[in-house]
Amino acid sequence: MKLRTKFVALLMPLVMAPLLFLGNVSYTQLKESAEGRVIDEIDGLMRVHQLYMDAKVRSASRNVQVMAASPEVQQFLRSAGADGSDQLRQLSAGI
Repeated sequence: MKLRTKFVALLMPLVMAPLLFLGNVSYTQLKESAEGRVIDEIDGLMRVHQLYMDAKVRSASRNVQVMAASPEVQQFLRSAGADGSDQLRQLSAGI
């Protein structure tokens, strides 16, 4: 075997091993960083969605209270019979 072939055979693992090690370390750090950013982004989106849904529920609750106080709805519920008064109290309580 020539000296040049021996030299290449010796240097190849010495060059490849650190490169593989650094590649693995870089991949692991990049993966952890990306996962952290994705989790933070999802958390932020969930907070925004929760605020949106809370506002929708509050708005719907206020709308029900306003509708329950209207004379037309009260008259309709009274005309519904005995169950109407219970329904009217439930609507007025702001379900």
